Amino acid sequence: MPAPELQPHTRFNEVRSPQLPVNYFGLPASSSRAEEPSKEKDNMKNRIPVPTGAAPLVVFALASFALVAFAFVASPQRASASTVATPGDYVIVGHVTWQGRAAAPNKLQELPITVLLKLGEDEVLIARLETDNSGYFKLPVDDIPDGEYSYRVKGPQYLSNSGVVVLKHDPETNVEMGLMRVGDMSNDNLVNVEDFNLLRNAFGSAPGSANYDPRADLSGDVKVDGSDFNLLRLNFGDSGT
Repeated sequence: MPAPELQPHTRFNEVRSPQLPVNYFGLPASSSRAEEPSKEKDNMKNRIPVPTGAAPLVVFALASFALVAFAFVASPQRASASTVATPGDYVIVGHVTWQGRAAAPNKLQELPITVLLKLGEDEVLIARLETDNSGYFKLPVDDIPDGEYSYRVKGPQYLSNSGVVVLKHDPETNVEMGLMRVGDMSNDNLVNVEDFNLLRNAFGSAPGSANYDPRADLSGDVKVDGSDFNLLRLNFGDSGT
């Protein structure tokens, strides 16, 4: 008779889990990490695979560049100053010396001046400007075509000067226009008896005097005296060009 098969006691077949240390809350210290591998596995299933290698990186860089370029083109850009002419890009820089005024730089050199440009017989531009304290002025010529122009400059108490200027659309065209001769108090481009009578009537006056006439103050010292008479004598009988 075969020997009876022994049934092992169930307590010898029990699988006992290893005793884990507990944490502050009475839970196994590793219980919080026990599920991490399975969670990570689930997350990996849902991840979008990221391509690696040189080729995908090049594609990504080109796509980024295309987006930036599109944004730049689509945005309302303004043309740069170097491509669009603005008033004053092309100027005549003229210089005159006002006779009888204190030497430059001096505020007495700041006087009104009228500039006329002619192309042949056509008057192209007339401008009323003011010189700075050294006798300089700037005349914008942006809208004037290149060419050889004749100019004429005149101040209210001065005889006119004239000459030629060649414009080539340079940023600055410098022109020395010479000595502006004083004495034309009547502003008719002549120094004659009419101017002499204006000075004689105002002689010895200053602002506040009944006979004061600022046109007769040729030196700019705010009075009419012998210095103005001497300046008138210098150009008596002359006319502007």
